Amino acid sequence: MGWQNPPLPWSELERRLAGRPPPPNQPAGADGGDAPAWSARRQPYQPRRRSRSGPAEVAYAELHCHSNASFLDGGSHPEELVEEAVRLGLEALALTDHDGMYGIVRFAEAARALSLPTIFGAELTLAPAAATSRTRSGT
Repeated sequence: MGWQNPPLPWSELERRLAGRPPPPNQPAGADGGDAPAWSARRQPYQPRRRSRSGPAEVAYAELHCHSNASFLDGGSHPEELVEEAVRLGLEALALTDHDGMYGIVRFAEAARALSLPTIFGAELTLAPAAATSRTRSGT
């Protein structure tokens, strides 16, 4: 129970936990849920149609990917990342190397050759101001 929930009688809580239907004077499907997944009238699951060439396609773009330019974190060359993204059918790929854009040129050239939309970025390491000032002063 949250702070903004209306009071719920014990009899209603017990009825819901036991899985018994609501009283006849309550409208159909009004089980107190706020989404179709919580409704007594939830529609059955309908799988997406599969194409003849393979599984159903879902639009997806990986937005956090490191190349081997991210020392000790990424293992693949930017060109390999692009090739794998195309093979998997990704809509786009973002290259976000650590503290710089070191693999972007090779990434962009490979993506252009394979017509893969790209996003460029960097994962920056931010240190507290006290730590940076100690490093500069030599203490």
